Amino acid sequence: MQVALICNDFRREEAAAVDSPGLHQIETTLEAVRKVLRAAGHKVQEIILPPEPNLALLHNCDAEVAFNLTTGILNKRMQLYAVALMEMAGLNFIGSDLRTQVVCLDKSITKALLREGGITTPRYQVIRCRHDSKVVDQDLLFPVIVKPCMEGSSLGITSDSVVYDRGSLHRRVKQLQWEFGGDVIVEQFLPGREFTVGIIGNEDARTLPVQEIVYSDWPEDAPPIYSFEAKVEERTLRECPAEIDDDVATQIEGMALAAFRLLGMTDIARFDIRLDAQGVPHVLEVNALPGLQPGYSEYPRMAEVGGLSYEDLIDSLVRCCAARADLIGAQGDVPGDH
Repeated sequence: MQVALICNDFRREEAAAVDSPGLHQIETTLEAVRKVLRAAGHKVQEIILPPEPNLALLHNCDAEVAFNLTTGILNKRMQLYAVALMEMAGLNFIGSDLRTQVVCLDKSITKALLREGGITTPRYQVIRCRHDSKVVDQDLLFPVIVKPCMEGSSLGITSDSVVYDRGSLHRRVKQLQWEFGGDVIVEQFLPGREFTVGIIGNEDARTLPVQEIVYSDWPEDAPPIYSFEAKVEERTLRECPAEIDDDVATQIEGMALAAFRLLGMTDIARFDIRLDAQGVPHVLEVNALPGLQPGYSEYPRMAEVGGLSYEDLIDSLVRCCAARADLIGAQGDVPGDH
């Protein structure tokens, strides 16, 4: 099969300054996916999209499937415009369409749709860039966590993100507005255990084994959150499959599948879920384009525990996309699917 690898062209030095671990993840993933596709006998065409939209680059692409490895490391619009160009060029690409990618990139839109669809997510308020952060919903009880509305990879999340009073909240909101230049979301902080779960497939979508993010040996003065520092320094432990009761696992898996379908997602997704004080699961984050770095990213780690080697995972994603485009038979015949 002819497969196009779609990635971004960006200024490496600038990207390293913004998110050095993210840059390493991008480069390692690209090399790994390229190697797997070629070893599987696919004809690989690599297309690097420049910062300025260039539809002609994709119009000349005759690949049957496009493997979307674009990223918004410098600007999230870069990630979205790449998807828009692939749609305009009529490519069959792995992952959700532009509408869904836009929805999932903006936490406020995602959470509004989840709540409307009856899927639990923490109470929240959006503070628009030009609005006063002192105007906060009285229903929000401290502590709360403050995040940029349109960032990923824990960017903007630090040990200062959980705040306990209105003065600290005001300062944190202003800091994020200055640093990222966009809207900020203020969300009820949940004190329970934290999990992540991946989904693969389409009509027959299934969950990968649930993984727990474990905050053991955590500093007493730091909130247990997956901050940018915690990610870079790899402070957390990961247990997969998570040691949880069957009913909690069923709730988490059912919630993730329901959200996947509600948001119109395809092929691949990852959901971050946390329990409240009563043990009720809430969707924290939705990732429509999760990381695929072997040996590091959550998604391939969960897939491996579920019986999919990295090679089988990449092949399964290609097959999911191809089946959705009616290029091959039933996508249920992917490796590891029992």
